[in-house]
Amino acid sequence: LECKLEVYTCVTDLTLAIRSFFDGRAVREVTADVFKDEHTVDLAAEALKEHVFSDLALELAQKLQLKDFLSDIEKISDIAEEVADRLMIMSVKHSV
Repeated sequence: LECKLEVYTCVTDLTLAIRSFFDGRAVREVTADVFKDEHTVDLAAEALKEHVFSDLALELAQKLQLKDFLSDIEKISDIAEEVADRLMIMSVKHSV
């Protein structure tokens, strides 16, 4: 659940960055939040994966399914980070 909330925060910050595209300063500030949120998602997902694989009550198939699910959630934040990076580049080009 924590990982899911962090992904939501990451995507929400990306939305704010896109809306503030024409204000270059705001884009820098908000994209920094996106990068921070993406890193938080990565840390939370890793911790959850470690917890899943240390849980003796789960079968291997369940562990692998949960790992794949967490990897898919991580991909969402990775894509948000890539979009924020491209938005930052476009903002710099737009200001020149």
